[in-house]
Amino acid sequence: MCGRYNLAPSPELATVFKALDAPYGEFKPMYNIAPTETVPVIHRFGGAVTSSMMRWWLVPSWSNGPSQDYSMFNARIEKLNSSRAFKGPFNKHPAVIPASSFIEWKTEDGNKQPYLIEGEQPLLLAGAWDCWESKSDAVYSCTMATQAAKGDMAQYHKRMPVLLSVDQARQWLSSGSLNTLNDLETGCPELRFTAIDPTIGNSRHKDAPVPAK
Repeated sequence: MCGRYNLAPSPELATVFKALDAPYGEFKPMYNIAPTETVPVIHRFGGAVTSSMMRWWLVPSWSNGPSQDYSMFNARIEKLNSSRAFKGPFNKHPAVIPASSFIEWKTEDGNKQPYLIEGEQPLLLAGAWDCWESKSDAVYSCTMATQAAKGDMAQYHKRMPVLLSVDQARQWLSSGSLNTLNDLETGCPELRFTAIDPTIGNSRHKDAPVPAK
């Protein structure tokens, strides 16, 4: 799974947005992002690639509205074709969720130690979006796909986000089909793992992660 991540503006991130033809708006660094928070999402709308702020917890268009009765911030790639909640968005509304890093916990000596996980470049997480509407409101929301952990990631957690290269992200955004995501060879780029201070476990802690003492 992926339940926390970070996103900080950088020249590298701006380059990624440009490579995907997505507008790079101004935003402040976002640390320890937790499910249900509002996050930047790259997606297609009206035939063009754009970027929007969306709720990180999918609210299907056919549902009764925002709810936390079911976990909707991650979507297992193995079950997307059979999931009523995820099949439609992943077939109609592909999205890419940019991240500077994400956080996972590893049990060590009986304690859960958080690790900051980074790549050489900003990370592009495969996802999908949807829009739920009422008579007076509209909620744009997103979810991210996860897969079985690969490479060094398997030492830290059983699951990981589906990480895309820029070329793969471009294919995913232009496809409008879950088959494209299934056909992409989504491996594991070289990642760095840094043990960080456990205070990050509190989702209200919004300072930048610091190395564990």
